[in-house]
Formats: sequence, structure tokens, C-alpha cells
Amino acid sequence: MTQAEAMELIAIWSGLASTDFTLYITATFAYIVAAYVVGSKLTRIQTLMISFLYVWLAVIAVLAVDSDFTWMQVSIEQLEDKRLREITYTGEFWRLPVTGFMSCGILVSIYFMWNVRHPKTK
Repeated sequence: MTQAEAMELIAIWSGLASTDFTLYITATFAYIVAAYVVGSKLTRIQTLMISFLYVWLAVIAVLAVDSDFTWMQVSIEQLEDKRLREITYTGEFWRLPVTGFMSCGILVSIYFMWNVRHPKTK
């Protein structure tokens, strides 16, 4: 693999990770808005269905981002110029913080729905 091909693959995997993260943010925002606007009016089965669909989509996005960063790292390791490998933020650099943030976001979103459906009464 040439240096140019490796750099192109790094850009492609980075772009795919960005796209997958955008999908995750969109789904999370939609779920939170739905929870806030109509969460208290949903039946139990409706809440379970929308929550299952959200979690399924969000987990797929997390796994896709993880895969994108893994393949980005593989592409970085193919760079022949050691200086380029050293100045490039590696897939390993981004992988844990981003996927950790996304995973926490899933839990926070589910908790938010639960809070909307079970308000504290004083």
C-alpha cells in the first residue's frame, strides 16, 4: 500500500466515524425530544418499543464508530513515513473516549425517559 493510499484510507475511516457519530447524535436527540414531549403519555409497550429501537440503533452506531477507529488505526500503521504516524491522532487515541461518551449517552437517555415516565411527586 502506498503512502497516498494509506492517507486516503485514514481520511475515509475518519469520515465514516464522523458520520456514524452524527447518526448517533441524531437518534439520541430524537429519543430525548420524544421522551420529553410525549414520554408521559406513552403506554408501557410503546415506551418499550421506542426504547428498544433507540438502544438498538445507538449500539450499532457505537460499534460502527469503534470499528471505524480500529480500521483507521490499521491504516495509520501502514504509513511509511514515521513522522506522519507520530503527528496523526491515532484511532486508538479517539476510540475509548468517543465510544465511552456514546455508551454513557445511551444510559443517560434511558434514564431521562424513565424520569419523565416516573416523575417525583411532592
